[in-house]
Amino acid sequence: MSRRDIWLVVLKLLMWIGLVQGIIWTLLTLGFAAHTLIFIARSITTTGTIVELREKQDDEGSVTYEPAFTFSLKDGNQQAVVSNVGSNSSPFEVGQKVPVRYEPDDPSDAAINSFGQTWGFSIGFGIAAIVMTLFGLFFRWRVNKREARPRNLSKIQSLEHI
Repeated sequence: MSRRDIWLVVLKLLMWIGLVQGIIWTLLTLGFAAHTLIFIARSITTTGTIVELREKQDDEGSVTYEPAFTFSLKDGNQQAVVSNVGSNSSPFEVGQKVPVRYEPDDPSDAAINSFGQTWGFSIGFGIAAIVMTLFGLFFRWRVNKREARPRNLSKIQSLEHI
């Protein structure tokens, strides 16, 4: 196998990795978006209060803050929830009033009704889908370019061979 053929195989492998990953991330994006739309359709809104910013540290020492909030249900009972969306600098403050969405049948399924808290996963997976698809398309372009190039002709040693 020539060096040219090896590079073509590598480029095709990278192309397929990018395109398949792009499809997977797109499906995940659509799944999260559908879940969010269903949650919005079923949920009701109320006002809650941020009671704590829970610090969460990962293995590399990076810290994120997840807001914990409480809100009142229609029957007057209080519900406490910790958001599953955190950030390295919280846009919320303890004591802050926030709009909340929750499922009436399962009040523990609640979220702060802000763009980032509601659509964060969908946006994140969407960005990953775009990046991986562009990665795959870039390598598809490189494969096309390499396949269109004529093979190297052997070097002419002298004019007598012509």
